[in-house]
Formats: sequence, C-alpha cells, structure tokens
Amino acid sequence: MVERRRYTYTKSRRFHGVRLEDKGFRNPVALAAIPLAEAVSRVWGIEVEGSLPKDGPALLVLNHSYWRDGVVAENLGIRAGRTIRALARDTLINPYLKEETGVLERTGKDASEADKKPGIGRMVFAKAFVLAGNPVPVHRGNPGPEFLKKVNEIIGSGQILTVFLQETRTPQDDLSNAMPGAGSLARKFPDVPVYVATITNSQIGLGKLSVKIEEPFTYSSLSPDRKMKTRDVTAHIVELMATQLRKTISNVKVPARE
Repeated sequence: MVERRRYTYTKSRRFHGVRLEDKGFRNPVALAAIPLAEAVSRVWGIEVEGSLPKDGPALLVLNHSYWRDGVVAENLGIRAGRTIRALARDTLINPYLKEETGVLERTGKDASEADKKPGIGRMVFAKAFVLAGNPVPVHRGNPGPEFLKKVNEIIGSGQILTVFLQETRTPQDDLSNAMPGAGSLARKFPDVPVYVATITNSQIGLGKLSVKIEEPFTYSSLSPDRKMKTRDVTAHIVELMATQLRKTISNVKVPARE
C-alpha cells in the first residue's frame, strides 16, 4: 500500500514562491512563517543590499544583536526564493527562550538574567520563528558527531546554513566576543561560498532595518594553501562586519588580535 502524502505542496516542494529544501519545513508552523516573515519585513522596512544565491550550498554569517535577527535571516532566504537552515543553541529551543546561565557568564552578563522571560507576545513570536527555521541544535561546549553529521547533510544537499557570529544577543557595536564557529565551518567546507551579512539598526525599537550582504568568499580563495587558521578566518569576517557598522556606529569593538 502506497502511503498518501499529507500535504499536496510536497509534490512541487514550493510554498508561497519559496522552495522548501528540507522536509522539516513542510509543517504548518514553518509554512505559516514564510508569508508572515514577508509581511513583518515590510512593516519593519528591511532594506537589503546584495543577495544570496538562488541555488547551491552556502554559509550565511550574521551579527546577532536583537531577537529580530532570526526573522531577518529567514527573510534573506525568502528573497532568494529558498528556505535556509540555522544553527541554534540547544538551550534556546525551550518553552521560554531563556538564556543559558553559562552563556551569560561567558559574555559578561549578570547570570541572574537567565531566569528572565521575554513578554508573552515576543516569546510566542520569537519561538515560532526559531521552530519554523527548522533549526540545527548545537551544544556550544561539545557539538558532537551528530551535529557534524547534520551539517554535512545540509551542505551536501545544497542548502544554505546560517551561523550567527556571536553566541548570544550582543550590543550592536560589540563584535569583540565573536565565536569561532563561522570560521571553523568555512575551513571545513573550503569551496563553499561564505556570505557575510551585517544587520544595522536592529536594536532600535521596531524601526527600519538595514542589511548589507558582502560579496562571497571561500576559504580556498582566502587561503590558497589552506593554512590560514580559524581565528584568522573569523577575524576576516569580523572586519567585514566592522566596516559596515562603522558607517553608522563609532567605536566598534572588535577582538584583540594575538
């Protein structure tokens, strides 16, 4: 007996003009998030310079300063006519989106903030987009073999994988706590293009957002002999973002170079 497909849209693997590149997007929450992200983006007035590829694997790296950034990432994929996958801290995928105490301590915040919950409206909204983005949970201290296997599957199947530069929301002028994840993945997939996107004005209420997507680079083009270290690849990404942020923010903080 042939199993009947539950949703007719799986035949074309498209919804609302967006190609559903993973079966995890074929659920009511994920589908509803697509037109919602488009509508919300119009309300927020997202202005985007540059674009993501319409086909093929890519790494998308964004700065992370506000809860709206996940919606921005999804919108960038929608503009390219495709869904994108995102890495998400495993402790983020929980009923209240509360911050992990260890993350707060490592980034210099008061650990008491771990028990604070966002307002119910923002909580539901942000939670929906976290789940709708078909996130890849990652344990920051020890990602483990299953995480690497999943990342290989995503890139190997030609999808876009989103990585935030910081491990938690950080003031927009502060890139000093950049994590090595993006640089490490760029090295792991040396011929996969890396798109660095800088979001500005994301902490100003619900006002206009601007996003600049840089021309892509690959680790192979950045380091033909493939000897560049992860910290140097990360530093390159940071400098690309800092260049954009300095156009609107003075005294942008960047990591100290060794």
